[in-house]
Amino acid sequence: MMKHKQILLFAMLVLFAAVFLYGFHIAAEHKVNVWVHDMEVKSAVTKADMVAEFLDELGVELTPENLSPIIAKVGDSPDFRITVLDLTGAVLADSWLSAGEVKALKNYATRPEVSQANLHEPGVAFHFSETVGNELMYVTHRYQRDHFAGYIRIATPASIGTKKIAVLSQQMLPLVFIIFLVFLGVNYYIFRYMKREKNMIEEQKSTLERLDRQSKDSKLIQKFSQALTTCESREELVDIISNMGSHLFGEGTFGALAVSPPSLDAIEVIATWGDRWQGDVRFAPKDCWGFRRGGVHLSHNSGMEINCSHLEVAQGDAVQCVLLQAQGVSLGALHIGGSEETFDSGSFQNKIYSVTEHLCLTISNLNLRVKLEQQAIRDPLTALYNRRYLDDSFARELKRAERKNSSLAVIMIDIDHFKVFNDTYGHDAGDHVIKKFAGLLSKTVREEDISCRYGGEEFTLVLNEIDTAVTVKRAEALLEATRALELQLNNQSLGQITVSLGIAMYPQHGSTQQELIKAADQALYVAKESGRNQLKVAEGGDLTSPKIIFSKKAA
Repeated sequence: MMKHKQILLFAMLVLFAAVFLYGFHIAAEHKVNVWVHDMEVKSAVTKADMVAEFLDELGVELTPENLSPIIAKVGDSPDFRITVLDLTGAVLADSWLSAGEVKALKNYATRPEVSQANLHEPGVAFHFSETVGNELMYVTHRYQRDHFAGYIRIATPASIGTKKIAVLSQQMLPLVFIIFLVFLGVNYYIFRYMKREKNMIEEQKSTLERLDRQSKDSKLIQKFSQALTTCESREELVDIISNMGSHLFGEGTFGALAVSPPSLDAIEVIATWGDRWQGDVRFAPKDCWGFRRGGVHLSHNSGMEINCSHLEVAQGDAVQCVLLQAQGVSLGALHIGGSEETFDSGSFQNKIYSVTEHLCLTISNLNLRVKLEQQAIRDPLTALYNRRYLDDSFARELKRAERKNSSLAVIMIDIDHFKVFNDTYGHDAGDHVIKKFAGLLSKTVREEDISCRYGGEEFTLVLNEIDTAVTVKRAEALLEATRALELQLNNQSLGQITVSLGIAMYPQHGSTQQELIKAADQALYVAKESGRNQLKVAEGGDLTSPKIIFSKKAA
C-alpha cells in the first residue's frame, strides 16, 4: 500500500512538473518575444539615426533623384528596407524601390507608424506590404536637423528574430525538459533523504524516550525489589504496595493486592492504591477469572470479555487480574486498573510481569517465615503455643500488666490419670485426647490470652486484665466443659476425662514468671492431691477459701 502511494505521489509530481514546464515555456517564449521585439525596434531606430545623421552631414537637396541612389547603397540589405519621408509624409526615397517607383507612391502621413512618430519616441506598426508582398514591421522616427528634416522609416520582416528564437526554443525544449526532470529527480531524492533523516531522528528520539522510560521503570522496580527484600511482615508489605503502587504503574492507575490462605477458601485484599479501586475486600477464588484461568484476565466494559464478579469497572477503565503463584501454589492476585489504552503497551505488561515476579518471591518468603515461626512457637500436635513461646512472651505480658496497673492470671492444667488412660487405650488415643482438649482450650480463651502446651499432658493459660473471681469462674467453666467432652476414636468410646487446675495471680502470688508458675504449679499439686477434677488458687489469694473443690460426684 505504501509503495502504491509513493508511485502515485511520483506520478503527480511528474504531471505537475510537465504542467509547470509548459507554463514556464509559454511565459519564457513570451518574454523572449517581447525582448526580441524591443531589440528589433532599438536596432531599427539605430539604423534610422545613422541614416538621418548621414543625410544631415551630406547636405544634399531632398529629392527622389538625389536620395534614391544614396539610400539604395546605404540600405542594400534584404532584411532591412529604408524609407525617407519629408515632414508632410511624402516618400523621398526607398532602398527597395527606384526613383520612378517612389514618385508613384502615395503619401504616408496617415500610416500608423508615421503618425505615431515624433522627436522622442518612434512609431511602430505591423501590416502587409503590397510592394513586397510580405508582412513587415515598420519603425519610423522623426528628425529635425540642420540639413535634414523628415522621417526615416525602417521596415524589416515581422518577427524574424522571434522566429529564430522559436526555432531555438523548440530545439532547447527537450534539453530543458530533461534538465527539469533531473532537477525534479534530485529534489525527490533530497526529499526522500530528508524524510528518511527525519524518520531516523524521530526514531532515535522515540528510542531515547523509551530507554529513558525503561531506565526510570527499572530504577523504580529495583527500588521496589529492595523494599520487598527487607520486608519482614505482611504489614510492611501492605505499606510498600500502598505507597509505591501509583509510582510503579503511573499516577492514573489504581489497584489492589489480595492474598490467599493455604485452604483457598477466601481471598483477602490487604493493600490498595489509587482512588478508583472498587472491589470486594474478601472474595472466593471462583469469583476471579484470573484464578479460574490460572494466569491473567482483563476486565472492562467494552467488547465480549467477561468481567470478574468481585470488582466493579468504571466506563473507559479496565482492571487486569494477575494470579500470583510459586511452585504451583496460589499465593493471591495482583489487580491493576487504569484506562483501557494503558494495557495495550508492551512495556506496561513487562512492568506488571516484573512486579508480580518480585511479589511472588516476597509473599512466598513471608509465608515460609510465618510457617517456620509457627513451627518454632506452636506445638505440632495441638497447634497451641509451646513452652518456648510462653517463655518469650511472659515478660512482655508482665510489663503490660505493670504498665496498666492490672492483674494477670496464670493457670496450670493437668489431665487427670492420663498415664493410665494412655496405657489402657494406647498412644494414639492419648494424642487424640490431648488434641480434643487443646481444641477446647482454643475455644475457651480470648484472642489476647495465651494458651500453650507446657509439656506432656500439662497446659498453661495466661489471662490478661482479669481478677481472681472472674478467673475462678472461667476455670469452673473449663472444668465443666472438659467433663462434657465426647471422646471417640475409630468408633470406640474413650470415656470421660477430667482435669486439675492451679491458679496464681499477679501481683498477689508473684511478680516474675518463675514465681507465678511456681505458685500455680503448687496450687495444681494441691488440687491433684485433694482428689483431682478440681481447681485450687495459690495461698494468699483474694478468696476467703483458697481450696475450691469440684468432685467427680458433682460432675
